[in-house]
Amino acid sequence: MHFKRRLIGLLSCLAAAATLTACGGGEELTCGPGTQAMDGECALTDDGCADGTVLAEDGTCVPESGACAEGTTFDAEQGKCIVNTEITCGEGTVAQDGICVVETPTTCGPNTERDANSGECIITDAACTVGTAYDSDSDSCMPTDEVCAEGTHFSVDDAVCMPDAQCQEGDIILNGLCATHAEELAANADHAEAQPVSDPADITLKAAGEQYVFTGTIAAPADHDADGTLDQDADVYNFSADAGTWMEIALQSTGMPAPGFKLASADGTWVRYSPFDTSAARQIMIPKSGDYTLTILPSIVMQSDGAVGPLGGDDWGYVGTFEKIDAPTSVPQGDMLTNGVSGEFSTLTDNFFEITDLPQDGLVKVQFAELSDDIDAEVVVWGDAPNAFYNFPISASGEAFIKVPDASSVYVLVDYVRKRGSQDSFATGAATSLNAFALGSIPADSEASTPTTTVAGDDTLYVTFRASADQFLELTHDNANSQNGHLTLYRVDGSVAVPELNVGTYSSDFVSHRALYQYTTNPDAFYVLEVVSAYGNDMEDQSITVASKSPIDLGQVGIGSSVSHTGGAMRRKQKDWGFVEFPAETRLELASSVTSDEMFARITLEFWDDSGESMGTLSQTRQMVLMPGTYKFAVAPTGGDIADYNFDLTANLPPIREGAEPNDTPANATPMPIGRDLVGTLAGTDVDVWQVDLAQDMASDEVFVAEIAHTSGGSWIGTKPYGCKLLDSTGAELIATPETSEGCVIVTDGLTTGTYYIEVTNPTPDEHGYAGEVSIVAGTMLAESNDTTATATTTIFADLTSGDSFFGETPDATDVDYLEFTVNSAIATDKALIIYPMLYTESPGTIYWAIEDSMGNVVTSGPMQQGPLVVPSASLPTGTYYVGVAWPSPRAGQTGVYSFHAAVDTPPSGGK
Repeated sequence: MHFKRRLIGLLSCLAAAATLTACGGGEELTCGPGTQAMDGECALTDDGCADGTVLAEDGTCVPESGACAEGTTFDAEQGKCIVNTEITCGEGTVAQDGICVVETPTTCGPNTERDANSGECIITDAACTVGTAYDSDSDSCMPTDEVCAEGTHFSVDDAVCMPDAQCQEGDIILNGLCATHAEELAANADHAEAQPVSDPADITLKAAGEQYVFTGTIAAPADHDADGTLDQDADVYNFSADAGTWMEIALQSTGMPAPGFKLASADGTWVRYSPFDTSAARQIMIPKSGDYTLTILPSIVMQSDGAVGPLGGDDWGYVGTFEKIDAPTSVPQGDMLTNGVSGEFSTLTDNFFEITDLPQDGLVKVQFAELSDDIDAEVVVWGDAPNAFYNFPISASGEAFIKVPDASSVYVLVDYVRKRGSQDSFATGAATSLNAFALGSIPADSEASTPTTTVAGDDTLYVTFRASADQFLELTHDNANSQNGHLTLYRVDGSVAVPELNVGTYSSDFVSHRALYQYTTNPDAFYVLEVVSAYGNDMEDQSITVASKSPIDLGQVGIGSSVSHTGGAMRRKQKDWGFVEFPAETRLELASSVTSDEMFARITLEFWDDSGESMGTLSQTRQMVLMPGTYKFAVAPTGGDIADYNFDLTANLPPIREGAEPNDTPANATPMPIGRDLVGTLAGTDVDVWQVDLAQDMASDEVFVAEIAHTSGGSWIGTKPYGCKLLDSTGAELIATPETSEGCVIVTDGLTTGTYYIEVTNPTPDEHGYAGEVSIVAGTMLAESNDTTATATTTIFADLTSGDSFFGETPDATDVDYLEFTVNSAIATDKALIIYPMLYTESPGTIYWAIEDSMGNVVTSGPMQQGPLVVPSASLPTGTYYVGVAWPSPRAGQTGVYSFHAAVDTPPSGGK
């Protein structure tokens, strides 16, 4: 304590030196903080002592009595804290340095002994059973190598028997695998890949335990194909391997940052990636005999699927090894249905299980612990390892269906396809056995059905099958009591291929869906169909049919060309599917016919782009404009079942689009060539004007037709009101149509050379798109008044069947149009008169037509919407006949505009 006082005095002296006043000398003494002048010296005061101490009589700082530790008391004479002498300790404790501590036993119990270092009683080896020994770190008996099989040892950290280390001196560890240092490997390579452009190298794997070493360089990006874009260099190695071959593949860098690899089967149905970290090494099990391809790339390029890159350089070298390893012994695991399985993806040889409790030829659903987005995993299953394997992807939610082979033992391998993050472990809950029928593989253009079975209203039926690539699947069901079913189609990984639909049976009359449809792109695709009763009623004698159909291939259809297709029988709400390509923007027109006993049966075509978005529906009264591309389409019967159908799809020039606004007067009208379509938009009470120029007078057998209809999704669907006017060159009105929701149609004849304008108006505040066409067609107007046979427009039979059209209008219920023709000579017995209709409004109600003889007898009749009138030759002996057209129930403010043309031809079977 004297040292402390002198130190403070010294510091005070140093501080005073700044004022040239000596400490301890001179006539005036100045002392620092915490000191005072005393007998000519600076001495400590109470303020100079630290917290918890006080100034003693001898001038030193000593602890306060309250500052002593527990179990001690301040002794003023000694000036320090001393241990209490009066301490009473509890049972099993003794006083030690003023506090009570646990008393060290004088004797130890059975199978224990005192540890000389700690004084504690510890277990002895004698207390441990055979095959175990005392472990001081864990203070417990642990297994010894005696309990592990030959070639393995007990790992305390993992609490399991692990394979003995195989690494040699100087080896490095890559993702848990032993590997020789890169430079040493490269110096003794079996193959050096050529640079800078590498063709695939064909290699042959060596025997088990021998490495095949290969080296290469991922060269700097270069424009190898002369397309103006730098290309990513990649090295490719091809080899063949037998099913059940186990191997280790490892890559090391000799200059390339983080190399990576992708191993794939030749058909692309099986693939494995190296881990996306610095350790490009993993174990592989070859699932089926065949050819395989190993692709080497920078890891970041492979990880990003080419989004990063191209990358490479002259020094981006690598060295890799193939090494076959002995197949592991499968791990017996008989209780997958009860307890599930677990492991780590990276130790593939530990994930090979033999399961004995799964139902033969059955279906189970396995729930893995949820996987992160950084890992894609699969369950591989055999009935007889390693043959007849199945890949079952595990969904991100951890769910997977497993189709169990027909075998007494099932072999299961849990493997990862691609792993980008740190997740490595997996675990499943108990598997669930499902009520399932297995249809097996369904070849292209064939079908398979399940046996009939009764499905209780609260039960679920599963059907499994495999499908060929590039097929449309049609899944239907039937039962004895016409119960609708909720059908859901799953992929094998549990993801939904087709969401749940309420599907009617074959015997159902009014259903929204007749079938599920799915297009397959992968070969040998595996599906699970789930069927439950839609309304909770039993489904008696329930059966499922899966039909595999090749798509209709219409090929490429260019402007000015058309393509035809004939199809077979379809039930209402069923579909035929196909693909078609349009190389340019195209306006489509559809002409079709069907054979059916239903009055209103017809077909439509719906189109989808490559993103799956519907482009709308095309029919005989709806046109469509599509941009260049390949489209999927469906042919669907409406209005009834059909026995067969035929259609012609015609590709026309794309429409003329309206000019810049304003274009609401003849002075700023958009030019519109004859024979082209137009497309425009009306916003609010906007007006659009189109200019049409006639280079010459119209002939007596020509008709001017201008049609406008609302558009949506590319289709002309006619659901918004429009008004149309035909103006002459001065802007004077020639013809005006009423504004209706069906669009508007102008038909007229006798126009002379000059300029005309078509004015389109929108009476609503909404914005609408519209499309239309202006054409001059060969034909004749049915001149009014022609509402009786006595005033009928007349034509000769040759003109009627020439292919020219006859146009008419039915403005109200009182109007009837008649066309008279005469059959002067008998029609051949194998021929018929076929009259084809064309309606120029989408849904004008039902316009009826009939053929009557000169006595007023009806030879045949029907709605125009139904399709052609077909009159067999036997029903048309020589004589005079009339085609009559009427609209019994017109819509207010609308005019039904129609045309028809006729031909003598071979009648279709069925007649509609």
